[in-house]
Amino acid sequence: MERDPDQFADADTLDQRGQAAGRWRRFFHAGVVNRHRSLVAAHTYVYLDHLVRVHDSVEIPTRTIELKWAGYVFPNAVVRPGTTRLFDCCWLWHDSPSKAYFNAFADSTDYMTVVEGPGVFHLRFTALADRFDAQSLDLVLTLGMRLDEARLVPA
Repeated sequence: MERDPDQFADADTLDQRGQAAGRWRRFFHAGVVNRHRSLVAAHTYVYLDHLVRVHDSVEIPTRTIELKWAGYVFPNAVVRPGTTRLFDCCWLWHDSPSKAYFNAFADSTDYMTVVEGPGVFHLRFTALADRFDAQSLDLVLTLGMRLDEARLVPA
């Protein structure tokens, strides 16, 4: 797994009719890498395994729930040989950048993780795929009061 610290995408929110609503979000992505030359990583899922507020070492509880792939609406995906597939690490509102949300396939708020800053948080994501060993990625999320203070970098 890998993360480019400068990578993010800003996107407008859509209303119930599919029209731009004018409330923007910033998405931070990371990639699941298939380094095999010929084997497809099938049924690939990504999980947020570990979440810690750094300044006081408090672990924030998370539930085992599949995270969303970037631009894709199913909980599992194929990662072709020699390619990288992006997933949504987290996102935040442009007008409320001190709170991060995690896109999970859940139908209960009990399974939806939200992190409130300002603050610094350690996150661990794990990817699982058929016929492959698990991959993990440790990242540091910084949330401030302004959008330009938000960062997601390798730990």
